[in-house]
Amino acid sequence: MEIYSTKIRGTGIGMASGISRIGGIIMPYIGINFLSLGAYFPYLLFGISALIAGVVCIFIPYDTTNRELDLIEDKDSIDKSNLN
Repeated sequence: MEIYSTKIRGTGIGMASGISRIGGIIMPYIGINFLSLGAYFPYLLFGISALIAGVVCIFIPYDTTNRELDLIEDKDSIDKSNLN
């Protein structure tokens, strides 16, 4: 069962990929700078941020509950054609 349409999934994967690249660039510098505060501090910081992200993901609602994805995509295309 699909939860999100192809358009929404593609946008989400693109955003996640871009943000992960930025995180991959920034995190080594943050880890090195926080290492001066203690040997376990960077691990604690990364663990807490992952825990917060996990809790936030639990509360994200399904926006397509009890609706057919084909009808949602058709409605989006109709709405855009009315704007032109």
